[in-house]
Amino acid sequence: VCIYTVFISVYAYHFYRLLQRCKNADFIYNSEPGSLGGGEKSRFLMQLETNNIANHKINHRLYANKITTETVNGLSIKKDDFYFKRLQQIAISGFSPSSITSYIYDPIDFYRSKILKINDVEEVEEDMAANTMGTMIHKTLEALYLPYINQILDEKHFKEIRSRINKTIHNAYLDSYHTAQDPQGKNIIMYEVAQHYVKKMIAYDQNLVNSGNTLIIKKLEARYSTSLTIDTIGNIKLHGEVDRIDELNGRTRIIDYKSGMVNKSNVGLDPDNYEALIDGYDKSKAFQVLMYAYLYSKNNPFTECTAGIISFKNFKDGFIPFSVKIGRSFQAQPIDIEELNKFEEQLIQIILELYNNDINLTEKDH
Repeated sequence: VCIYTVFISVYAYHFYRLLQRCKNADFIYNSEPGSLGGGEKSRFLMQLETNNIANHKINHRLYANKITTETVNGLSIKKDDFYFKRLQQIAISGFSPSSITSYIYDPIDFYRSKILKINDVEEVEEDMAANTMGTMIHKTLEALYLPYINQILDEKHFKEIRSRINKTIHNAYLDSYHTAQDPQGKNIIMYEVAQHYVKKMIAYDQNLVNSGNTLIIKKLEARYSTSLTIDTIGNIKLHGEVDRIDELNGRTRIIDYKSGMVNKSNVGLDPDNYEALIDGYDKSKAFQVLMYAYLYSKNNPFTECTAGIISFKNFKDGFIPFSVKIGRSFQAQPIDIEELNKFEEQLIQIILELYNNDINLTEKDH
């Protein structure tokens, strides 16, 4: 028996049974299509219209709200003494890549979260949030690779890593979700997705090694800081945490894991338009990887490196390095002192804007 057909019959029976002794009936439906379609009458209403029963008088009425638009000016906040006091406290503790890109995204968001320290209300998670899943993946990969730091990875290592995946990701789930229970409900799906991403990351690295490449993981979740001196401001501390630093065939790679979708254009720039790093949020990923490279260069002997992102939702592109646009395509750009000097110029400009009393904090429309 087809369950779907049975339900259709039951619905039809109840519908016509309700109409049997009815003198007047009003049916309401939404004529506007939604994200999942819709905007049509149900089959029962269409049947009533096409049956052409003599004593059925059918009237149609369309009701619509009158919609008016008005221009709403974005919120604008004048920088005051409290703002500059908090900004100086941040300068002492350190600006991170995310704090700077939050200002680029929306100065009001920066003001709320960094100056006023008003964050979203913390609620007990019934279902695992996307950022919690990202934390779980990061912790799992760190624990899996940590025993093999500074070793040339081979097939034996990957066999050991694969044997530890299930236990390691389970421990990371308990730690990230702050629970002592196994995943339940929707969390099972998130758990399986996280496990899938971890396995794909391990398979990606193993494929590099099997293809004849030499892969050495140097550091995981590496924390770096440095100071930047600006004449009109003084010393500014910068800090950041790099997910992974490795050597592929002797070349240093700085890798940032992203659980969301990232493509080449997000990590690439027009070589004549480095201002795009601070003009809009769409180049925030390029800003972040360049800042990680900048921090790395200030804490290690440095000549050149590559920096980029591995997007768990875009494994087909693998490691997506910082690149420059040549013609219609993006080509990987090694990061050397010259590139970092260009980045530093933009970094100084955005910090000067943060300290500029003549520039209000103005809400951006996204």
